[in-house]
Amino acid sequence: MTLPMVTGPITGRASHTNPCSRLLPARDWPNSNTRRRKYFITGTANGQPYKTRIVIRKPANNSKFSGLVLVEPMHPSGSAHMFEMTSIYTMTSGHAAVDISAASLQQVIDANPERYKGFQVANAQISEIIAQVGALVKSKDPSSPFAALR
Repeated sequence: MTLPMVTGPITGRASHTNPCSRLLPARDWPNSNTRRRKYFITGTANGQPYKTRIVIRKPANNSKFSGLVLVEPMHPSGSAHMFEMTSIYTMTSGHAAVDISAASLQQVIDANPERYKGFQVANAQISEIIAQVGALVKSKDPSSPFAALR
């Protein structure tokens, strides 16, 4: 399995891209024992190039990591429904979560065209991108944001 090329973590605050999150209860993740980082990933899937982002949430202290990683493609609305419904359990149990922006990227691009310039994912690529991110999570490649975790 070919791993995607990882750039990041991406710094700076992006424009808000999830209109559905206004419906969720407020959570103070930045002040908790978790770390949230965004990365850009590029690669080839189904014979075509792609560029998108992943958002990783994990324990701030790597020794607190449980070994379980929840990986999900974001809904076209910009929501990560599985994480949103399990976030308290996931984050307080030492698990990690990875959201993959894999479909309907136009909302993300429109929110900040300069930041997300060049983002592209075709529908026929989504399954392979998810598999590549799964391989990245398991990889000990130094470019993987998970390389230091057991």
